[in-house]
Amino acid sequence: SADDVPLEIYLNPKIVHYAPSQELDWEGCLSIPGYRGLVPRASEIKIEALDRDGNTVSKTIRGFHARIVQHEVDHIQGRFYVDRMPDLKSWTHVDEFNKIYRSRIQS
Repeated sequence: SADDVPLEIYLNPKIVHYAPSQELDWEGCLSIPGYRGLVPRASEIKIEALDRDGNTVSKTIRGFHARIVQHEVDHIQGRFYVDRMPDLKSWTHVDEFNKIYRSRIQS
């Protein structure tokens, strides 16, 4: 969950390793407001970046935190989450998501 993700700053992040295992989960984006879709992402990644002081950071990230970093690195590379969706059948407006899918996720 978002509560488990620390506030960190990564400058010029590069993903140098993707774990072969993937997790399929819902994503949305302020660049495409009001929509959600199922997106596969590596469950674990290793990044290299600079911190706010210019020091090199090398870090392995897992779970939801890894999903967020992959999402944001995609933006740096000119991609959106819909570009990662293998099937657009799950792409839905947030109102429909809340009616149909949210109840399935919470049960």
